[in-house]
Amino acid sequence: MNKKFFAVLGDPIEHSLSPKIHAAAYKQLGLDYSYQAVRVSAGALKEFIHAEGSLFSGFSVTMPLKFEAADLSKESDLQGTGVCNTLIRDGVSFSGYNTDVFGIQQAVRFATQEEMGNVAILGSGATARSALIAAQGISGTETVTVYARDLDKAAALKDLLTKEQIAFESRILEDYSGNQDLTINTLPAGIANSLVIENPVSGWLLSAGYSELDEAFITNFEPGHVISGTEMLLWQAVRQVLLFAGSDLACSALDEASLVEIMRQAL
Repeated sequence: MNKKFFAVLGDPIEHSLSPKIHAAAYKQLGLDYSYQAVRVSAGALKEFIHAEGSLFSGFSVTMPLKFEAADLSKESDLQGTGVCNTLIRDGVSFSGYNTDVFGIQQAVRFATQEEMGNVAILGSGATARSALIAAQGISGTETVTVYARDLDKAAALKDLLTKEQIAFESRILEDYSGNQDLTINTLPAGIANSLVIENPVSGWLLSAGYSELDEAFITNFEPGHVISGTEMLLWQAVRQVLLFAGSDLACSALDEASLVEIMRQAL
């Protein structure tokens, strides 16, 4: 097996934990893969992957490039989100995937067995789209409410809803009060701190990011009900690792939970 090169692309990217967790996974699986972080600014993805990135076999894609990655995907499995966080080179074209949906669902499932009747999504960007698709597969979901600064963008996410039995609401961000069973925060780091929550929140929180800038918002939740964004990162990365490996990985019955633990220990 020839050495293969992969990278996570985004801007900013210096904070990314992906190189550590991917390296741990490849070492455990015996794969001769290199994985690094590369800063690519908005609007520059296509140029990069066909120039400096031409020797790479695939990419993890983070903000602000997920919509650009979706546009570059020839054959895609984006889980109905319209956004892409995984590109795999297929000759001169790329196959695109969304592993964020899986990451969100698994992070919640491994944190609690409680049913999440009412789900709040903070934000209306690329990750919010993945959160909405993921919420439809979380046990017990009956209502999803999207809270965003742009009410039109929040309302537009209703088009992603595929399960008719799940109700959808859209409201301005300031209306959020923390009364839901599960809150998925997809806002840029620190924005949620501006929300005024008068009473302690009994529901669960999943932060899609892992920024320390969100600490003031997180303190509104019981410590035992906070799911770190790192858990989402780990679970989406496991699925990404399998996609990157493809036929290089002989084991068809991989214990994903064990691999996640190995990746977690690398942090």
